[in-house]
Amino acid sequence: MAALADRSAAGQPRTQRLVIEITETAALYDIEESARFVNALRRAGCRVALDDFGAGHTSLQHLHSLKVDMVKVDRAFIRDITTNGESQVFLRHLLGLAQGFGFATIAEGVETEDEADILRREGVGFLQGYLYGMAALEPPWLEPAA
Repeated sequence: MAALADRSAAGQPRTQRLVIEITETAALYDIEESARFVNALRRAGCRVALDDFGAGHTSLQHLHSLKVDMVKVDRAFIRDITTNGESQVFLRHLLGLAQGFGFATIAEGVETEDEADILRREGVGFLQGYLYGMAALEPPWLEPAA
């Protein structure tokens, strides 16, 4: 019975539906412990995202050690992406690094269609931010139709 409860309706383990985020700063506090934690989560079937990517001091060795599945580009690099050419260059380099390691990429803090267009064009895999919805306690699909 427990084995059945641990599976979704599609038959896959529920853990495969989870993405656990760990901030770059927290991961660097104790890189060896963080790597063990990430490995344990992945063995359990979870995916792991490194949050605030680009904002901290992650080295290439750290990225190799952590073996995360995805990285979330810090919103500080998204905020002025439509007007600042340097932000666009920096984004391209972060994406190149992430893609070179085989990480999926998420841009956080997307607020406008112009930002979304640039991010899609540059190859960001997933977009997250107020453009798509505000944080809420209740899922919007549970609200009655108007």
